[in-house]
Amino acid sequence: MSLEIHSLNPKYLGEPLYMQLYSHLRDGILAGQIRAGERLPSKRQLAADLNMSQNTVIRAYQQLLDEGYIRAKERSGYYVEEISVLYRPLELDVKTPKKGSEEDEKEILYDFGYGGVDNENFPWKILQKTYRKVISAAGEELCRMPQEQGHERLRETLSSYLYRARGFYVEILNK
Repeated sequence: MSLEIHSLNPKYLGEPLYMQLYSHLRDGILAGQIRAGERLPSKRQLAADLNMSQNTVIRAYQQLLDEGYIRAKERSGYYVEEISVLYRPLELDVKTPKKGSEEDEKEILYDFGYGGVDNENFPWKILQKTYRKVISAAGEELCRMPQEQGHERLRETLSSYLYRARGFYVEILNK
């Protein structure tokens, strides 16, 4: 066992324990402190060294596996992968004026957050064409009050699905 960890980085306090361990290991890999090909401590040994459960270590190792930082070798252990530049966080130091002075800030190149729309690449024309097609097909039906039991075609589709998938016969009642 070439790597020994006896404590975690205090900057991750407040996160779940497995995420603290994952972040500590990931940072070590990205910084080159834990080198490619290096064997990580066994789950049992690391859990004992850090006085935590093996499940915590397993979750941290699984996250590292899922993200490609390490690989599992059957009956041998976990080894650090060769991390290419593509896996490193994409940050650039950019000077941004603030209150008359310039301060260093980091600009993230890609935003994978929810709730935003990439207006430049969004298929607006296809969406507009689809809207026009739906509106022209539905016609006046869009302006009518909905049926109390729900849209009839939707009820028919659900009834058909339940019969095919579950063998339930559902009768559609109309008022």
